[in-house]
Amino acid sequence: MTNHTLPSYAVGIMAYNEEATIARVIEAALAERSATADLLEIVVVSSACNDRTDDIVREIARHDSRVRLITEPERRGKIVADNLFFKNTDADLLVLCNADVIPEPGAIALLLAPLEDPEVGMVGARVYPRVSSGRDQGFFDFANQLLWDIHHRIVLAQPKMGETVAFRRFIDEIPEDLIGDEAFLEATARARGLSVLYVPEARVSAGCPTTAGEYFAVRRRNTCAHELLSMRTGHEVATLSAIPIVRMLGSMARAHVARVSQLGLSLASITTSARKAIWTLGVIAIEAAARIMGKLDARQQPQQHVNWRVARSARDRDGAAVR
Repeated sequence: MTNHTLPSYAVGIMAYNEEATIARVIEAALAERSATADLLEIVVVSSACNDRTDDIVREIARHDSRVRLITEPERRGKIVADNLFFKNTDADLLVLCNADVIPEPGAIALLLAPLEDPEVGMVGARVYPRVSSGRDQGFFDFANQLLWDIHHRIVLAQPKMGETVAFRRFIDEIPEDLIGDEAFLEATARARGLSVLYVPEARVSAGCPTTAGEYFAVRRRNTCAHELLSMRTGHEVATLSAIPIVRMLGSMARAHVARVSQLGLSLASITTSARKAIWTLGVIAIEAAARIMGKLDARQQPQQHVNWRVARSARDRDGAAVR
């Protein structure tokens, strides 16, 4: 009888003042049961946290030796934190997760399973925004939900990594003059002939900014990160071009019109449709402005986004993800 030793995996959780969610993220990772890999450890990299984040991690680690805390005395950017994780684990497979992104039960196992195939280099999860819905939904709740829905639809056809990913160790570190870590890992995996997969059944929920300034800052930073990567490596993520986004918006609009026509018109449906149409135009206008500014940043001052602005409004949302 042949002994079959499963590969080990480590979960890296990047944190900056995440006392509201850090315990839930760690507990979700500890509760995971993968049939294809064994959990070696969970490494939390705390970047100059000045809230209760470190204390919460230490308390969990006191009861479970698989949890380790690495502290940075100052914030130096998420990529520096990623590299600290890489250097401080010997696991065969790695999972990257932000401390405000909560994996649902089974999500990590679903990400790890495709890595049994040596031709697969990286696997990404589907992100659901933690936003209000129904009558309580405001403009920025709608904007975040719309963008993540578009992201999902585009990535089904052309995988793009974001928020929570699993990958095999095909690099030792990420260049620290870049901004987007998942996008660089995706580009590197593809450059080395490895497949990149999107597993929408692997669900994670993420906090999202709900104020104008923070929402715009996040959209601007994301564009800068992706544009900078394209300039340095030639790799373009699936959502860098506006063309697939416009096409997807058109497809979603046609589907909505068909659905309303089938159900019949009412004052409520007309009002709702009109509000969504106006809000969609607002999202498009903000996105266009953020993309212009982000592309300029990538050429003139990308380093302003290394230690990105914290979206405090995203941390006020601790509820369930939108379905």
